[in-house]
Amino acid sequence: MALAGCQHLALLAPSGSVINLFATTNTLSANGTTDITATVIENGAAAGTGTTPTAGQGTPVNNGTLVSFTTTLGTIDPSEARTHNGKVTVKFTGDGRSGTATITAFSGGTSGKLTLTIGTAAVKTVVLSASPQNLGPSGGVSQLSALVLDESGNAVGAVPVTFTTSAGTVQPAVATSNDQGIAASTLTTAVAADVTATVGAITGTAKVTLAARTGITITPPSSLQAGQPGSFTVGVSSSANVVNVSVDWGDGGSISLGAISGSTTVSHTYNTDGAYTVTATATDSAGNHESVSTVTTVLAAPPVQVTLQASSTQPVTGQTVTFTATTGTLPAGAVIQRYDWNFGDGATTSTTSGAATHIYSSTGPKDISVTVVLSNGATGQGLVSIIVSNPPPVTVQLSATPNTATVNSTIVTLTATVGSLPIGVTIVRFDWNFGDGQTASGSNPTIDHVYVLTGLRTTTVTVVLSNGTNAVGQAIVNVNP
Repeated sequence: MALAGCQHLALLAPSGSVINLFATTNTLSANGTTDITATVIENGAAAGTGTTPTAGQGTPVNNGTLVSFTTTLGTIDPSEARTHNGKVTVKFTGDGRSGTATITAFSGGTSGKLTLTIGTAAVKTVVLSASPQNLGPSGGVSQLSALVLDESGNAVGAVPVTFTTSAGTVQPAVATSNDQGIAASTLTTAVAADVTATVGAITGTAKVTLAARTGITITPPSSLQAGQPGSFTVGVSSSANVVNVSVDWGDGGSISLGAISGSTTVSHTYNTDGAYTVTATATDSAGNHESVSTVTTVLAAPPVQVTLQASSTQPVTGQTVTFTATTGTLPAGAVIQRYDWNFGDGATTSTTSGAATHIYSSTGPKDISVTVVLSNGATGQGLVSIIVSNPPPVTVQLSATPNTATVNSTIVTLTATVGSLPIGVTIVRFDWNFGDGQTASGSNPTIDHVYVLTGLRTTTVTVVLSNGTNAVGQAIVNVNP
């Protein structure tokens, strides 16, 4: 009965193991979901946590090793899972609350942790827009829309957004973002107003202006990304005598349009993401200046699609592995500035081309990543996994011709045939021991010898290699009187 009970004990990670946790994203809406992957390595080294898998050195634990999960926020399903090739994947789901979820995976005496930012804590950008942005001379009503985004540009739903204004009223003052990350409110004002949408410590702003005597207006594009040109519409009243309109883009750049009547389109490209106040100033024939401003939010450029391939997915130590990164279509006007490589064994490098080579000195699974950095600030990442093993031992076959000899008379030719050598390894020399008290060394795999003692003589050749290892071959010669 005791033996039967032992057979049902769970298989746990042995002492000295390391658990690393990775998530497909580190930010989520309050009700969002993401996959969590745990890698369990025997005699390993911690490789960090995040969204980039990078295995530590060591050996994956046995298949079927039980890993348990807990979280301080939300739920994990399943809460227990068994490894395959040292890995296990579960799903995290938010429970509507905001904050930081600390996820712990444990097996045996080892554990690993990962943190996710949820709901309000995940918000990085609030983009506030007003429609219309320019009211009539006596004011009116403008519809406010706040778009809530995380650090990757994904919509964040189920978070409260607070609306405030420098003039007039907003209703409601607090609204909850929907699944598209949008919270709505209404501004009523008789004068120009600066409106703010706030989520935690993150704010977005918009200006609602009144029509000027010149009728100067500026309308930004509905969406704008870093590195991409955007079309702004600048207009004045057709009855106004405007001699010049200038536009200050808010990023240090400006343009003078000269005299215009009606509306015209002007293109501008922002190199980095952020909120910019764009101001259009109209000058009439009397020298009067009138300005209107709008806040435009420039989103980060979308990530670049990157595919990473290895010349061998099962190399041996000492072998040169070539990694090649290819990218999808780049945004217009953007070029690749550099490739940042992480070879999964602690080694890193940067190149200006899409290829890099590396030689591994340690065995085990390696997760390699390359980050492609574009001139517009956008990045993209490619991943590939390989398993490095030791090269097979070098073999030596030793033949003796003839293998029966007369003492002090017969010349015996000994020939060493060496099998395949590891990549980059060469033969330094051959050390001979003829078994009759005589030895020799040289670079030739063939040597002649006359035996001075009778009997069965075990002749040994030791092949000394450039990587510091040796290979041995033997032959027996029957020496007669």
